[in-house]
Amino acid sequence: MNNQHFLIVPASGIGERMNTKLPKQYLKLDNGLTVLDQTLKTLLNIEQIKGCVVAIAENDTEFTNSAFANHDKLLATAVGGKARFHSVLSALSTLRPLPKMRIGC
Repeated sequence: MNNQHFLIVPASGIGERMNTKLPKQYLKLDNGLTVLDQTLKTLLNIEQIKGCVVAIAENDTEFTNSAFANHDKLLATAVGGKARFHSVLSALSTLRPLPKMRIGC
């Protein structure tokens, strides 16, 4: 049985519905981490997750400040789309050419 899993994190929203200056994924939690960093910290510590693609907005300048921007399990970033499914599709397309990965749903 293959226990290798790959993670796609759609994080390209602009916070329009929240009516905030910063997108939701970059809001700080009480522990000082952003929502995105806390998500990545939790999920990338799972042994079975072997790699991750984060879909971010095309004009995103915040992710490079993330403690996880250079994480060993971060395989790539993808350009997010107008809707979540566009971002997920973009991330899947980014994973597709990576060698010797078994990707499943």
